[in-house]
Amino acid sequence: MSEAGNVYWNVESGATCPRCGLQKVSVSRSLPWKEGLKMRYHKCDCGLRFKSIQLNQGAVHRELEAVGKIKERTKSIQADLAKLTGIFTYS
Repeated sequence: MSEAGNVYWNVESGATCPRCGLQKVSVSRSLPWKEGLKMRYHKCDCGLRFKSIQLNQGAVHRELEAVGKIKERTKSIQADLAKLTGIFTYS
């Protein structure tokens, strides 16, 4: 039983077998969406088993926005800490 790495799942063409190039390979198992990612397991007619991944672009975008806000807040906290350090070390 051969296995391959991940391939991207396309809405129009499904998953393409990395060995033989067959498109729309049938899904043998599908996991629920988790953190903007869906994984599907496939078995091609050529015998290759592989996993495909699909990204929910909206969920990924929201995660990146949240990270950006955390970075901004971290910079603000670091600036406040520098000010307080300056005040307390002035004496």
